[in-house]
Amino acid sequence: MGGKWRKFAFWAVVVVFVLWVFTLFENPRPIGVGQEISFSQMLKEVDQGQVREVTVQGQQINGTFTNGRRFYAYALVNAALLQQLHDKGVLVTVRPAEENPPWYVSLLVSCLPFFALIAAWIFLSRQMMRQRKE
Repeated sequence: MGGKWRKFAFWAVVVVFVLWVFTLFENPRPIGVGQEISFSQMLKEVDQGQVREVTVQGQQINGTFTNGRRFYAYALVNAALLQQLHDKGVLVTVRPAEENPPWYVSLLVSCLPFFALIAAWIFLSRQMMRQRKE
């Protein structure tokens, strides 16, 4: 009897782990770890000289204050904004925007946990049927 529970517990842990991994990849955190601030707040901090550096990637701006705290904001980046950051002595790094994956990859990632649960259920059902016959 202990062997059955051990196998069941093992597969339950595997299923939970697989679901956890897919959830991580489906809902990624923003690139900039830190506090989200409004674009207006970021401009105010830049004008006060409180921003040390920023990285612009698409519409996301990740940055570091002079006290070391990190932040991120969203904005339509244009030449005037980049010039304002440069004029205030902010170190600016620009990276290309991340592209979204194709629709079929998103669909596969969304459906894979469901298929994994069905496969685990079929596998466990067959294992139980095989043990009943013995």
